[in-house]
Amino acid sequence: MAQKQSELARVLLKDPAVDTISSYIGVDGTNTTLNSGRMLINLVDKGKRDVDAVALIRRLQPQLARVTGLRCTCSPFRI
Repeated sequence: MAQKQSELARVLLKDPAVDTISSYIGVDGTNTTLNSGRMLINLVDKGKRDVDAVALIRRLQPQLARVTGLRCTCSPFRI
């Protein structure tokens, strides 16, 4: 899982709208198995990027789908 998340991170960090990433693997309140993980993607400030979060997800999905051996689901939310 760590290798797969690293592959995803490389794809994500190439996009100019992505600022930083936090990555989690294993069992917690949301993940129920050791072979699951979660990534939180922090975006560049809204005024400094060319797309909103939904458009960014659409732009990234084809590239993320090329990372084999996992299922990647993206959901926009604010913290």
